Amino acid sequence: MKITTRLSKSEYGLVRILRALANENRFIIFKNLQTGPCYATELNDPLKISRPALGKHVRILSNEGLVEKKHVVERGTAKTVYELTDFGEKIAEKINGFTKDFEVITSQINRELHEELMDVNTQIDSTDMILKGLAKRLKNKEISPQDYDGLKSDYEKTIIRLDKKRNELKEELRKE
Repeated sequence: MKITTRLSKSEYGLVRILRALANENRFIIFKNLQTGPCYATELNDPLKISRPALGKHVRILSNEGLVEKKHVVERGTAKTVYELTDFGEKIAEKINGFTKDFEVITSQINRELHEELMDVNTQIDSTDMILKGLAKRLKNKEISPQDYDGLKSDYEKTIIRLDKKRNELKEELRKE
């Protein structure tokens, strides 16, 4: 196996773009610009950040070649309009494709987690029924108290293990 210690020029460029888009505000700006050119106020309204903060985020996206700003005069007033560059639009297409793939993958994982959770719940219910059956057999003197205690201990350990697994699965589903 060959271990990589350096990135190619294009890989380094990708890292820079991913780093720029890793900030939630910048990603929202980038996503909103996919609908078309926007004024600063249009970009800032959903974010509720200061104008200087917006300027910083746009500058970072611009430095990576994703966004460009244009000055326009509208009814005698100079305004700044932001839009995706051609490169930014191509990156947006790739990200949108990845997002759709990611949704499919997470949906599949989510389904598998739900199925596993149902299996664990069924195992817990079955083990509970076995414990009740053992208690009934003890009451009817079909098994000795020593056998009952040993079996009960084993099944209770199984329930504890399954309950722990159930909680882990529920936590995993909450993350999704």
